[in-house]
Amino acid sequence: MPETAATAKPRKPTRSRKPASDRLIEFEIRPTPVRLAVYDALLRASRALSHAELQEALGEQDIDRVTLYRTLDRFAEAGLVEKTVGPDRIAAFAARDDADHSDHAHFHCSGCRRVYCLSQQLPRMRHLPAGFTQATTELSVHGRCPSCSRA
Repeated sequence: MPETAATAKPRKPTRSRKPASDRLIEFEIRPTPVRLAVYDALLRASRALSHAELQEALGEQDIDRVTLYRTLDRFAEAGLVEKTVGPDRIAAFAARDDADHSDHAHFHCSGCRRVYCLSQQLPRMRHLPAGFTQATTELSVHGRCPSCSRA
């Protein structure tokens, strides 16, 4: 049965098979304590996190806002994390598992403004105009998550 917005389940927290430091090195990122803490927080998350949510998840660790922005941008540029931008222009970040680099849809909740990664893999375009090649597909579903729907 195809997954729909009503039956879609958020992806489980990413579990990389390699240690975080090895994953950073693999993506040519020097594994500093700040980068390791940020990547570990993203791996533990069950959904994509905004900058503010990630800062909250990092808790007592004293990480400068600008350093966090730069770290997240560096991770996204390298392909270590996925960055999605919602209609409110707030970016959310999710770690990519070394076993799962597939494209997938995102669900943007209009109530709590959280972003969830959906498990359904996106289809590739079969027919593109001559000369065009597809690299990635982005799909965002907008609505209300189960918690906001009950409220």
